[in-house]
Amino acid sequence: MSMTRRDAMTVLAAGCSAALIAGSARADDPSPGDDFLIWKPAGDRAWCAIGSGGNSTLLKGDGAAVLIDCKNAPYGPCLRRESLRRAPSLAMVINTHHHGDHTGGNHAFSSDVEIVAHDKCTDRVLGQMHRYISQMKEAASQLSEGDGPVVRRVREEALSLYKRVEKLKETEFVPRTTFSATREIDLPGIKATMHHLGDGHTDNDLVIHVHDRNLLVVGDLLFHKMHPFVDAASGADIAGWQSCLRKCLDLCDARTVVVGGHGDVADASAIKTQIAYFDKLREFVDKALREGKTRGEIGAMRMPGYGTYGLDRLASSGLLAMHDHLAGEPAADDRDAAKPAGR
Repeated sequence: MSMTRRDAMTVLAAGCSAALIAGSARADDPSPGDDFLIWKPAGDRAWCAIGSGGNSTLLKGDGAAVLIDCKNAPYGPCLRRESLRRAPSLAMVINTHHHGDHTGGNHAFSSDVEIVAHDKCTDRVLGQMHRYISQMKEAASQLSEGDGPVVRRVREEALSLYKRVEKLKETEFVPRTTFSATREIDLPGIKATMHHLGDGHTDNDLVIHVHDRNLLVVGDLLFHKMHPFVDAASGADIAGWQSCLRKCLDLCDARTVVVGGHGDVADASAIKTQIAYFDKLREFVDKALREGKTRGEIGAMRMPGYGTYGLDRLASSGLLAMHDHLAGEPAADDRDAAKPAGR
């Protein structure tokens, strides 16, 4: 999902879980004025980069670091540069799932860093080159509004990438290492487990549990204080999604830092809120069906109580997916119309 810098500032202003992350910023962190992305502390030697795509999480170890998710295609070089200002090198990149706002920047890392993802991620990445190209076109427009040396540098990188678009290869975006269920990360200063907990937001979601830091990175299983994108074409399953979230709760305690794919750094209560969102969605759509509402009418409705949620343009994807589930209908073509640009 493409997110502008203005969107990111709105997310940042929302704020949450200050008690969890207080004191985790280090005195040697780079100056925020030198960054294009918005970097927020996410516990011990960990940061969440917000803006220009889905959230990216950097885990600094004893020497090398692990980066989780790579934003939209034009911002890969920027993400790499700003990550390496916080850690001396990168040992691994992880994609939590295949969507373009999490894998678009892979090309900036694939030549020299191992990219890890679920087995089903590869084919889906290979099938969405057109989305990466769309992201490049969008960036030129978005970045034209800004000024200053930081924005100019990112704009030049985006234009340079677009100029060589015909030379880009699909393999530059593909994960090098894949697995089906569970894989351990055992690096100096980073001990973690990657889990595939079932079909949820997609059929290839990964959750990264960093044991010794009590940190859980859940990708787009969590849209914190935002309407989630329900992508049936990519294997999204709302019941399965809720099941995955309950399994995530089993990995949490009251002090766990939770980083979702969109929104601010949170805690386990955000996972509970996401589960409740789907419960209310089910009740809302069921009531609308009993009242005789059509699929199109339901897709245009909005659930009460969520007026402050971000990404309103995605709300219809959940409504339509729930309609199809409850009515027993196959996914319809108008599901594509609900997709955000860059997906």
